[in-house]
Amino acid sequence: MIFEQTLKPRISVITSCFNAEKWLNECIESVRSQTFSNFEYILIDDGSSDGTRQIMEKHAALDKRIRLVFKPNTGLSDSLNQGFRIARGAWIARLDADDISDPCRLELQIKHAESNPRVVFVGSDSALIDLNGKLIHEVKYPTSHHKLKHNLLTGRKFPAHSSALISTRAFQMVGGYRNRLRRAEDRDLWLRLLDIGELRSVNRPLILLRKHNENISNDDNGYTQFVDAVACTVSYFLRLKGAQDPIELDNDLFLNFMSLIRSHLDRQDFLRHREAMRYLRLHVETGTIVGIIRSVLVFFLNPRFIYMLARREFPSTRTLKALCIKWMQK
Repeated sequence: MIFEQTLKPRISVITSCFNAEKWLNECIESVRSQTFSNFEYILIDDGSSDGTRQIMEKHAALDKRIRLVFKPNTGLSDSLNQGFRIARGAWIARLDADDISDPCRLELQIKHAESNPRVVFVGSDSALIDLNGKLIHEVKYPTSHHKLKHNLLTGRKFPAHSSALISTRAFQMVGGYRNRLRRAEDRDLWLRLLDIGELRSVNRPLILLRKHNENISNDDNGYTQFVDAVACTVSYFLRLKGAQDPIELDNDLFLNFMSLIRSHLDRQDFLRHREAMRYLRLHVETGTIVGIIRSVLVFFLNPRFIYMLARREFPSTRTLKALCIKWMQK
């Protein structure tokens, strides 16, 4: 079921919702109150069983820019692809249902997006908030294409998925989100956008990212997300070498590729290292002063943790390229 809007917008905002009633009102209000008004807002109910649909319908009755889509639960990537297919804007802004957009977000991002015809992606800095909307801290990112590309390929800080403004044409050219990487579908998309254009980011926190235990990145301590992130980065280097992208191969070959990635990460202890880093960051970000001191002491008095601190969280470019060679020799 879709509610149509008559005038073609410059931007399509897309939010996929699954049992999102807790914070959905704030999310939708933050879009409706944008200083830039020429947009449509596509809200997708991905098979929710709570009050998500009622909240969506309430706002749609008040704002003709809102279009509603109701569908069975098929996951984030599939829902976003459906949203992109019906979007009419030349640019598409992403926003998760538990996050909040700054009122100037669309206005500032579209200026960056349209300042250079090579630009296909614009992110922004972020502000992390807790369950009650209290500021935890701000996160800043590089703004230039060169530095953003470097961070993307080396696993360093990159603008949040929820802050992305994406060229609709570029999205279509690279084939959209790929469902095989359900925990790194955004990183995989950014890496494929590198093939056709440039990335930018606005030096201002235009997104409030809500940190809570239900965040997808918390699933299995981030194991699947990390494996998927490494896999799509290796696939990027394989494409540079002119090899077939293993994420596009038949299922048996794809599973063999993912097995190769997991085996390497397990042997090199990358996953244990990430778990240790997540433990330390969690306690530093959310703990009391006494708790932080205790956590830091526990961390640094453990020789294994000290060893892990000296390592990088993400495999080096050299390691990723070695994995490419190993895969091509199979």
